[in-house]
Amino acid sequence: AVSLIVAADGRCRHARIVHAGVGATPREAGEAAELLRGERPSDALIDEAAHAATTACDPPSDIHASARLRRHLVRGLTARALAQAWTRAQHQTQNGKQVQ
Repeated sequence: AVSLIVAADGRCRHARIVHAGVGATPREAGEAAELLRGERPSDALIDEAAHAATTACDPPSDIHASARLRRHLVRGLTARALAQAWTRAQHQTQNGKQVQ
C-alpha cells in the first residue's frame, strides 16, 4: 500500500509504503518512503524507491512462492503503486481547487 500527500508544487510532502503478504506481518518501508519526501516524481525516483523497498523486505520462501519471486513482485508492485498514487495525489483537490 502506498499513501502520498503532494504539495501544490508537485513535491511529495508525506509518503508511506507498507507491504503485506511478504512476511508474517505487514512491514513499512520507511527508507523507501523517505527517498520521496521533498521530491517531484520521476521514473528514476520511483525505481530507486522501489529498489529500496525491495532491499528492506526479507520474505520467506514457501510452497506458494520463492523469496526471490516475492522480492521481484515487491519491486514491481511498489513501482506501480507509487506511480498510481502520485498521479492520484496530484489530481486531488485542496480547498476546492485542483492541485497542479
